[in-house]
Amino acid sequence: MKVTKYIIVFPVMLGLILESCGPLPGGKPSGEKVGRTPEQKASEFYSRGTATNNPAQQMENFSKAIEMKPDFTAAYLGRANVEFEMKNYKAAIQDYTKVMTLNPEIGEAIAKRAECYEQLQQFEAALSGYSKVIELNPNLDYAYANRGRCYESLKKYKEALADYDKAVGLNPDLTNYLNRANLNKTRYRYQSVILDYNQIIKLDPQNPNHYAARGFCHQKVKQYSSAVKDYQQAIKLKPGEADYYYNLGSAYWVLGKWNEVVQAWEKCLQLDPNHPSARQYLSQAKQNARK
Repeated sequence: MKVTKYIIVFPVMLGLILESCGPLPGGKPSGEKVGRTPEQKASEFYSRGTATNNPAQQMENFSKAIEMKPDFTAAYLGRANVEFEMKNYKAAIQDYTKVMTLNPEIGEAIAKRAECYEQLQQFEAALSGYSKVIELNPNLDYAYANRGRCYESLKKYKEALADYDKAVGLNPDLTNYLNRANLNKTRYRYQSVILDYNQIIKLDPQNPNHYAARGFCHQKVKQYSSAVKDYQQAIKLKPGEADYYYNLGSAYWVLGKWNEVVQAWEKCLQLDPNHPSARQYLSQAKQNARK
């Protein structure tokens, strides 16, 4: 699964924290502990939680901050984020829900709760969350991309494609193009996949898998010479991949270039002596080459 981008686009967290914690102590020596209010104690525990990278210590301090001040929104959010990173999605959902109860327009809580639901394969709940993010800010490409992924999981391919189109329109980056290309590939829309891979390769020209994927699509639409060029480029970038040589040989097979088929598949078997398709068809290629 792709890495999701999150942006807190609604409340200013500093103001949220200060508002939640109440007045700060004034006029007393910094080390003095006498007379601290629950809000001040909560603020101290929250600061300790944000100052450490240790998840157990973060959980302990955020929980104590919440104990001192049960409506401490930032502490709930901090604890939820730790639970999210620990993949404790059910607990994270509870804390994100509490954040949303205290402040319904914190985009990070809405989006991450949606991803928790997605990780738990509760796709309808995840869809609702991502739709809420889009409602609050319709210019976030990741929200469309994530919602599209949920639609795809639910086999609602038309809706998924519409969301992937929107994501590409907002941010034509590698991940968004790949999402759309992969969906179109599963729907056998190979010309559309080729168009996306043209852009993908511009963005990431040193990845051999992109050329191999585009070559496969060229082959599916009977553009065999273009397929050969893509497989050759994939081999140039990663010469130790047996499947690339097999695919190259299969494209040469359709073109009737039997010597090239034999060379490609013999190389494939050098790299992977148990490659089933090369082992099965190499002898026939050799017979055709002798004709």
